Amino acid sequence: MTAPVQWRITRRSNGQWVLNVHFDDGKRSQLSCDSKRHAEQRLADLMRSPEPHAPRRKRAGYTVGQAMPYLEAHFQGMRSERSSLIYAREVAEFFGMTTPVNEIGTTDVDRLVDHLQKKGNRPSTIKNKLCKFRLMREAAVREGGVESLPPLAKQRLKMDNLQERIWSPDELRLVCENLQRRNHHQEAALVVFLAEMGPRFSEAERLHGADVDLAKQSVRFFKAKKDNKEGNRVLRLTPRALDAITPYMPPSPHVRVWNLNYDAFSWQVEKALEMCGIDMARPIHALRHTCGSRLGMAGRSVLEIKAWLGHKTTGTCERYIHMDTTRLAGCYEALVTGASSW
Repeated sequence: MTAPVQWRITRRSNGQWVLNVHFDDGKRSQLSCDSKRHAEQRLADLMRSPEPHAPRRKRAGYTVGQAMPYLEAHFQGMRSERSSLIYAREVAEFFGMTTPVNEIGTTDVDRLVDHLQKKGNRPSTIKNKLCKFRLMREAAVREGGVESLPPLAKQRLKMDNLQERIWSPDELRLVCENLQRRNHHQEAALVVFLAEMGPRFSEAERLHGADVDLAKQSVRFFKAKKDNKEGNRVLRLTPRALDAITPYMPPSPHVRVWNLNYDAFSWQVEKALEMCGIDMARPIHALRHTCGSRLGMAGRSVLEIKAWLGHKTTGTCERYIHMDTTRLAGCYEALVTGASSW
């Protein structure tokens, strides 16, 4: 007979309650419960009449299809919920809904990568889809009782510095013209605003009428309570940014300026890029990187760029500093002039 010596009641991300029990023989058991009250009742039953502890049995055959509800619960409420579920279903359909997760090994993952590369998926997209398969493996362990999974080799996909991509003036013009032709005028204006001012999309999304002063031509980007950003900042609007935001100023100071969410906005921008024949990873974030790079190429210091973009440290801004090679002549002169001190 064994008795519980330590216990804990927790709730998983999918809403299921779990009773974790440690027994005096050193073994542990996880008991799934319908509610917190149910978990407390099961714990009380164990305390009243301890029973021989039976180790959790491995349930073979936990399939890819069975893992999908776990992924749906995991992504619920996230900003990228729609695209994440699309990627997850694509991976699930490739392996087969009835395929046991613990039978998918490195060779199968390599086949998936080859398949996605032939489809023209970018390395960043492939890595995103591989993350969905890792969640399926997590579901097999947590929900399916699978105790061991085959090890997977790390996929080393060359990113080709696509995450450092910036928008060229011609690309901005073509995409904005495409959006306007398709009657997505607000999306075109927001593209210009993000490229000119360089805020995070979440900062632009939070803007209310009270945060924009058209008379002073300024905008206030503010810190959310738990977003780990440096702080609020007030910036002067550039002429292009002022022209972009003015038509969408709300009548009330308490109403948001941009009536767009990330998924809808990102989808329209990516569609415009595709129609213009432009290949770009993370195009929304690249708008912010474009603004920082323009500041760096204009000779602004890392402290100035940090303050403008709202970064927490200057180290993040060093990538925006681009050395002007014409200044290397000054280095040569300094070395030649200082040679006499040897």
